[in-house]
Amino acid sequence: MRTIFNKGIGPKIKVKYFFTLALALPCVCIPLQCSPPVQGQSFEPSPQQNHDTRLRLILEKLAGKALQYRENYTLVLMRWQTKLQYFKDDLTTPKDKPLKSEGESLVIRRSLPDKSSESGLFVIRKLKEDAEDEKRKDQSLKEAKPYPFVSELDFLLTEEQANHRFSYGGQEEVQGRKVHVVNFIPGKYEASKFYKENGQRRFSAASRKGRILVETESYDVLQIDWTLIENDQLHLGFGVERKKIFFITRPNFDLKWERWDTTLKYKEYHLPNSEQQVWLLASSETFWAVRSARKPVYRLNTTFEYKRFNTDIKVLDADDR
Repeated sequence: MRTIFNKGIGPKIKVKYFFTLALALPCVCIPLQCSPPVQGQSFEPSPQQNHDTRLRLILEKLAGKALQYRENYTLVLMRWQTKLQYFKDDLTTPKDKPLKSEGESLVIRRSLPDKSSESGLFVIRKLKEDAEDEKRKDQSLKEAKPYPFVSELDFLLTEEQANHRFSYGGQEEVQGRKVHVVNFIPGKYEASKFYKENGQRRFSAASRKGRILVETESYDVLQIDWTLIENDQLHLGFGVERKKIFFITRPNFDLKWERWDTTLKYKEYHLPNSEQQVWLLASSETFWAVRSARKPVYRLNTTFEYKRFNTDIKVLDADDR
């Protein structure tokens, strides 16, 4: 058989073949890029994946620390001193002299009222007012009534973490220590509102968010900061209220939340007469600015000291006294 080449057709065939090949190559290359990695080949995880993994580890560690923190207070006598300073409307000029108070508390383990076979932590407090303030008499620990112990770190317990949304905020250096920053915000929150309690009108607090500074090596909590989620406002219109046997008029007023900042700082304590070293709250500072509130602007500073309570105690119920 003889092959015949047509000069007029040859160039057209070559051009058509070139464009067909050019169109086919991307179709071949795209599947290759999306194919699964060959065994032994690895890819770097994204920064977001690294943050999520690190956050899960930090929250797991914090849950254990929060549980241990509750136990650290057992049979530890805590003494605190507070300084309350009111300010004028400019938020900076002090108003009157600061009010000081001091007191002490003790966390004990006792059987639960409704489940005698189980035990829980309870706190008993003794409050000593300023010497110039005679409105409240001193109360001894023996006379104090025990209440269930609630820690400011309880929201980090495993069963409580679902009530907040956490996010990883990177790393910082605080007091020469490297720390993880964990941001948190309530999972559900609502605006403040009025309610009645024991016949008195009260208002719920505005919701707050915050951040936790966690030491990178030990996962100890060094500091917690709270601040308002937003500047909330609560309006109460004109009305008439009954107070005992009298009826009184209530004017219009607005509660305006401008600031509510709290900073808690923690450190390790070596308790006297004890070889134990425990991580406890060292100081607390709160600045409150709510217009039209009974106490509109103030700063409250509290410092803490601790010692081991070595004496055996027994809490008597009302029937045993």
